[in-house]
Amino acid sequence: MALFGFRVRSADRDSAGDAARMQRLADTLSALVAEIERERSGLKARREQAAENAAFSMAAFEDDGADHLSGKVDGLTSSMSRYSDRIAVLQAQADFVEGLLEDIALFTREYGIEIHGPAAALHRTGSGY
Repeated sequence: MALFGFRVRSADRDSAGDAARMQRLADTLSALVAEIERERSGLKARREQAAENAAFSMAAFEDDGADHLSGKVDGLTSSMSRYSDRIAVLQAQADFVEGLLEDIALFTREYGIEIHGPAAALHRTGSGY
């Protein structure tokens, strides 16, 4: 019977709520890291393809002196530069989000909150990815 009509929630219920919140947060951040990595991988592949195309175009330009290839090489060089800039931004984003995952791992370890998935590995070991 509750004293004066005041009831306290169970510690198990509180723990389950805490774990569910931290799990959702860790899952969302893990999904963001995966999304960023997919974009980064795609851009790296495009940058490598542009580099190969530029090399072949430059070789053809040097061999044949075809002026129209000079513009193509310039365009490919510009594309490679844009890809590199975007890849750097995506790396910074990934580093930031991974840092948040590490913070979640520290927080959940400190407060004894059990989580699963990639952040759970950080939770157990205290190390980065």
